[in-house]
Amino acid sequence: MSELKRGGPPPRRYRYFVPYFVLVIGLLSSLFFSYYVWRTGEAKDLERFNTTTQELTTYVRGRPRLYIEVLRAASGLFAASPSINPAQFQKFVERLELADQYPGVEGIGFLVRERRDAKTSPANGEQLAAADFDIWPNQSDEAFVTTLHFEPLDRRAGKADFAFHVNPICKLAMQTARDTSLPSTTAAVMLSSANEQEPQPGFLIYAPIYENDRTPKTIDERREALAGFVYSRFRASEFLKAVLAIKNTQDIDLRLYDGPDATPQTLLHDTASDHPETVETSPRFTAFSHVDVAGRIWTVG
Repeated sequence: MSELKRGGPPPRRYRYFVPYFVLVIGLLSSLFFSYYVWRTGEAKDLERFNTTTQELTTYVRGRPRLYIEVLRAASGLFAASPSINPAQFQKFVERLELADQYPGVEGIGFLVRERRDAKTSPANGEQLAAADFDIWPNQSDEAFVTTLHFEPLDRRAGKADFAFHVNPICKLAMQTARDTSLPSTTAAVMLSSANEQEPQPGFLIYAPIYENDRTPKTIDERREALAGFVYSRFRASEFLKAVLAIKNTQDIDLRLYDGPDATPQTLLHDTASDHPETVETSPRFTAFSHVDVAGRIWTVG
């Protein structure tokens, strides 16, 4: 018998195994490479998402500060000249070009308290409305009236209404603004519109007006010196639309909640509802943060 030569061809079963081995290695390499590419892309998308959400949160926090500065300017206007009437106020608002410079606000108005015997004075002859208005604590036996005016910046804005400002939500914000001398944001309120559509969630920001252009130091002094408020009114949907326009992003939706808890009951607006034609899918990434807007905590998600 002849001996087997070393280095001869491998047995047949090993020759069958080699192609499968190469195939498995190729598939594993492809899977690993695909997974690597996916993870890299996912990490980049997550980084971009986090950056964008941080920027949007900053805009949600910072946007109302612009309106608050306008309210401060208006309160200073009234404090320096208590006889301001609606026509003068309208000119003040027009000069600021609020609709163009500060989109997202529905309108700006004032509530000015004055003595009843001043109601019919020539300086106040152009005021649009006056009625008994029991918002502030009675500090004397003297009767007061309150003049209300609202300058709409959005054609959908509803009219000014005394009853709206005496509801507990607005009343609490006004009392807070009065006692702290700082602007105060209301909890969620339902805002009607001029075209009689369904009321939508919104909020108001009040800034106090004190007599003689001064800021009293104590709560009692602030209550005594209170002359009224200037306020701005916001529809939550339009406010968020203005925020998204700053970043000009279309692949991220925002949800704004009134308060520290993100629940359906506290939802002010979800920008995804602005695009009903879009098929609803679960978001790839989610993030929540809290912002303080004139003393009111919001959740942005």
